[in-house]
Amino acid sequence: MEYTLSTIINFTVILNLLVMGLFLLLRNKNSITNIVLGLIFLLPIFNYVFNLAILQKNSNMLPTAFVLSHLSFVLPFLSYIYTNYFIGKKLRFKSAKHILFYLSVCYLIYFLFLFYLNDDKAKFIYNLKNGNFTLSFVILNFIFLGNNIYYALLNISQINKAKKYLKANIDQNKIHFILIFNYALLSLTLISVFSYLILPPFIAEFIIMPILMIIIFFIVLFSARNCESLFTRMQLATFIKESKIVKEGKTIITEKIYDYKLPIEKINNEIKDNIFLDNSLTLTSFSVKIAVKPYLLSQIFKSHYKTNFYDFINKKRIGYSIGLLKEIEKNKLSIEGVGLSSGFNSRVSYYRNFKKSQGVTPKEFIKSLKV
Repeated sequence: MEYTLSTIINFTVILNLLVMGLFLLLRNKNSITNIVLGLIFLLPIFNYVFNLAILQKNSNMLPTAFVLSHLSFVLPFLSYIYTNYFIGKKLRFKSAKHILFYLSVCYLIYFLFLFYLNDDKAKFIYNLKNGNFTLSFVILNFIFLGNNIYYALLNISQINKAKKYLKANIDQNKIHFILIFNYALLSLTLISVFSYLILPPFIAEFIIMPILMIIIFFIVLFSARNCESLFTRMQLATFIKESKIVKEGKTIITEKIYDYKLPIEKINNEIKDNIFLDNSLTLTSFSVKIAVKPYLLSQIFKSHYKTNFYDFINKKRIGYSIGLLKEIEKNKLSIEGVGLSSGFNSRVSYYRNFKKSQGVTPKEFIKSLKV
């Protein structure tokens, strides 16, 4: 019964990771961030294929599955690449901060070479799974766990530093998501350690870890969609460009508020013309529209309007949508239609911003009108 349950669980995890990974890899006009995230979802599949080979006692498949399962070694490094794309940092592969990873890859190659020299590979694997660990295998696992924890903490540290120049200007939902992503990976690592320490190896390896993996990855994918962080190539380019503009412009801006009179007039005129109804509106596109440099535009919103660009635009959209909601029956629009007509990209985005602004959902707001 235990073996049947674990087989079903591991097979289900493989299917789910495959679907989620392909969903990310095969999106239209895909961005590099989605591709990297897709690889992060797909690589653990080899671990669970290896688990199935163990459970089914498939000696022919075991050696290959065992070798492929170690592709997970690159997951921490992929998480570093993914995080750096999000915060607009240049990737530095020659940095000293990656020495541990490069040394661990060398040790992995050494370990797999020892495995290749083993005459009875299937017996060697079964001995490992029965708790007869070799010193090289123990060292390898400690290195893997160390890499996971190190890169998760490094990524979180880099995000918190980046927030100093991103906070007031860039869409905070996306920064919130990348923090969730790294905390999720860190939690996965720490919980796995405790699972192996307090539970029987079979339960931890073949039941708890697969279930935990799929829960964590569902949370990551749901958060990515909810925070609108599954970019197209164009959206990613805009996001990174705006991040860099803010970072580079943060120490340049010294103009006083009265110098902003003409730009403020341009902004107010565009708002009167309902420019916020354009759901593709960004800080960069708006700056081009009114012929004001993006970093200066960002400073104007911060100094004059006491908010950032995206919060200001979303506030205007919410105000516009409230007018539509009050006449929703007359307009013959759905709630989702109201959100889209007000400049939001999706129902999720509209609901989230509406509740943040009004304290209730659009549906609850309509009900309150009828009371």
